[in-house]
Amino acid sequence: MKHVEIDGVEYEVLPAFERMKKALVGNTIFRFLLPRSLLLRILKASGSALIEESMVRPGGWRSMEIIYENSEPRNFVDRMAVRYGAFPMAIRNRKKMVNRILHGLFDRHSRQEKLSIVSLGSGPGTHVIDAMAGHDYEEIHAHCIDLDSDAFEYGEMHREEHGLTQRVCYTEGDARSIREHVSTPPHIVKMIGILEYLNDEECVEMFRVMHEVLRPGGSLITHGLVDRHGMDWFLRRAFNWHVTYRTGDHVVRLLREASFDRFEVNTEPMGIYPIVTAEKSG
Repeated sequence: MKHVEIDGVEYEVLPAFERMKKALVGNTIFRFLLPRSLLLRILKASGSALIEESMVRPGGWRSMEIIYENSEPRNFVDRMAVRYGAFPMAIRNRKKMVNRILHGLFDRHSRQEKLSIVSLGSGPGTHVIDAMAGHDYEEIHAHCIDLDSDAFEYGEMHREEHGLTQRVCYTEGDARSIREHVSTPPHIVKMIGILEYLNDEECVEMFRVMHEVLRPGGSLITHGLVDRHGMDWFLRRAFNWHVTYRTGDHVVRLLREASFDRFEVNTEPMGIYPIVTAEKSG
């Protein structure tokens, strides 16, 4: 595994040998020489927990947790999928970068007596729980909202492990109905893992709702998605997983249309996820 260090944080990058191997195995053999039926049989026989979960719920919260855990691969296919898959590597990088950015936002807003963050499409809330656990300000409270309440039991165990039971709560619901779930304007809204499933109009509609509920001076963190390593064919062919790609500049344009300003774009080293932060003018 090869890493690069940015602002004191280590991120994953593909070694040259792995890039060559992926180009040969992925773009040549899997893409052009194997029929889809045979490709699926190979994937199903791999015993990879990530592949098995992706066959059922591609991009779901369980897949994310398998990627974060990054356990010892079972075999070559599992190794290529989890350890050296471009998307999983970028997802782990994204988590680290979002954690670092959240710490900066916590510092910025911690002069408030009680700092509140709302995580939309949160799954078990791993991002905010880990970020809160790694920060010394004890008046941070998180509200996690997701349509899939199956993730909450896992999240409740994770928050308990970090002593955050009283500071992290869960609500089953649609992110677009945030007004119904949040009574106090939050300082921070986190939208990670949502935009790739929405078209531009839906994104702007969502951003406008977030702009309305945020308190003046509040911050929003979200991201784009770039097919930097040419993996879209594999996601569609193997998992029937269709996502929308946007550069950081594209996301900024949508945020600006929803009246946000003061943008910052940081891209993790795999070049797949541009992380975008924006503010609501005070």
